[in-house]
Amino acid sequence: MTELQVVALSGNIERLYATLSQLRESSIDDETFEAKTVPVLYKAIEDNSLEVVECLLDNQVPMNPWLFMKATENTSYQILQAFLNHGWDINAPIDSNTPPALACSFRDTSLTKWFLDHGADPNQRCDRYKNCTPLSIAFREANFTTIRLLLNHGASLQQGQVLHYAAMRELDDRLEVLRYLLEKGLPVNDIMYQNCGEEYYFHMYSGIGTPLHYAAGRGLLDSVKLLVEGGASPQIRDPMGKTAADWAEMNSQKAVAEFLRPLCTGNHLQLTPQFTDVPRRHFTTIPMKDFIMQSRFRLV
Repeated sequence: MTELQVVALSGNIERLYATLSQLRESSIDDETFEAKTVPVLYKAIEDNSLEVVECLLDNQVPMNPWLFMKATENTSYQILQAFLNHGWDINAPIDSNTPPALACSFRDTSLTKWFLDHGADPNQRCDRYKNCTPLSIAFREANFTTIRLLLNHGASLQQGQVLHYAAMRELDDRLEVLRYLLEKGLPVNDIMYQNCGEEYYFHMYSGIGTPLHYAAGRGLLDSVKLLVEGGASPQIRDPMGKTAADWAEMNSQKAVAEFLRPLCTGNHLQLTPQFTDVPRRHFTTIPMKDFIMQSRFRLV
């Protein structure tokens, strides 16, 4: 254990200030300073040691999204406020695949309200190539009260692929949530990201499908039936040429596959427009590297 860690654990704030000052004066570079101090800040957040956290922040110990998320998970209001007081952006994504910390607050409605009252944006994306917002995560795993709270604070159903995330929902109220979105008239047969321009091509190889694909792959037979009743076509193919029934079979969801498979054949067979039939929207006949070269699409 380093001297800095020992001092921080002792809670002696005056000595902690002195130790940090000495560390700065030792002419170490910023990278080394960060490596020595950020773990101490993480531990202070974990222990809910507000004075230690404030001392570290006062001494320019770097903040990062994972530290802010840790404070969120701990429901540490004062530490969250300390981050904001030191310039942290409450809408900073956790990473390129994870929306801002608001999405980590949904187990506690009061905490969610605190975030919204402090400027959290329920429509903030992960990044330009990931149309996933806090509202997306809410439709997958938050209670309906929290979802309505977000909607009342400007959350948009037109962002975040919310029907796709709702189709992944495994909570007992999943049919209520799905029905709510279906009644709003959201497109039920869209491949995820298909109306997001380059974003679709960025994710084409990552296993994307329609809401029905996601429900089927998780074995949510009740959700599958509701989506079909709401107009979802079992004949839509993902970029790999797979239907929702295929997803069910690949994930050993026998009951779902047995329900969907007959809807893709015989009297149920219909001429369904296929977004993925257009060249370069599927990769059944073209390797990923060749697709990128031909399309000149750059992964960034």
